[in-house]
Amino acid sequence: MLQPNDIGDSPFSNDPDRRVVAQEYVKEEIKEITNHPLLFHTSGQIKSNIIDGVSIYFVNLIQKDVFKYRVEKMEDQLEMHFEINGSTYYDTNGKQNAMETLNGRYSFFYYPFVNGVLTYTPQNQIRRCIEIDLTIDFINHLFCGDLEILGDFGKGIANKQERVFAKNATITPAMALILRELLECKLSGVLKKAYLESKVIELLLLIIEQGAQYAHHCSSPFLSKEDIEKVYYAREIISGNMEKPYSIRELARISGLNEFKLKKGFRDVFDTTVFKYLLEIRMNHGKRMMILDNNKSIGEIATVVGYKNPTHFTAAFKRHFGYLPSDLKKMKSSGFL
Repeated sequence: MLQPNDIGDSPFSNDPDRRVVAQEYVKEEIKEITNHPLLFHTSGQIKSNIIDGVSIYFVNLIQKDVFKYRVEKMEDQLEMHFEINGSTYYDTNGKQNAMETLNGRYSFFYYPFVNGVLTYTPQNQIRRCIEIDLTIDFINHLFCGDLEILGDFGKGIANKQERVFAKNATITPAMALILRELLECKLSGVLKKAYLESKVIELLLLIIEQGAQYAHHCSSPFLSKEDIEKVYYAREIISGNMEKPYSIRELARISGLNEFKLKKGFRDVFDTTVFKYLLEIRMNHGKRMMILDNNKSIGEIATVVGYKNPTHFTAAFKRHFGYLPSDLKKMKSSGFL
């Protein structure tokens, strides 16, 4: 995690408010932010988990104002940065390679050194992000010293040259799940170390896979890189509005694509249609609610996932999974789930 170097004490490293929780296999620190002279109108917590080669920072702040400071670090900065609420902007002194990561997006980048200004902007007065710093030794060990598997990005790391693998890319549902698992990990000792490391590797592989998909689709004359980003944005919109989904026309307008390019691009990128994707997330969300929430009826769950008529939800669920929602509830009450 980047630290200020020329504005006095870092708001992220004051010793009096820091609690070291565990040090045997995972060094866990919790920094409480309250009434700090540099973080006006800001409170919350920054939690870090540090293992060999990997440092994970969970930032959870109530932040009313934009916060800006200069950073300088004459060491490698290899980072996966996920913005959950809010945004980050790193300005390399006016150069074209400034790094911006917006709400619900991530960036994966390498700098042989850092010298610029960081700006943190909250979303609805809340800023939450997860930063994962990797050492060069860690990534070298992971890929058995063959960094060329990462293409130009890997060559840049090997030659100490600035590279960006992903810039302001969409956090996929699979990535979001792993981020939540990292945050909610209750293990300790060597088990926690192994768990955190495995989840970080999963995230890294998902980023590489998404990068490969981008490269594949960008080779098509039909979809530009900007089009692919808009298709991913359309998927974000669908996922966030399954209870009241937009029509194809509305979705195309909001995402900045025409209807034909939206439908064809969605099929090319995700190998499914907009309708089938909406159905998939509705059914899976409904299934999770039935497993995790004992208090909601099938009718209430149907409403949450966007069905006005519970009978229609039940029929769709049966077609999708091969059994009725009531069967799932019976399995849970019988102890099979």
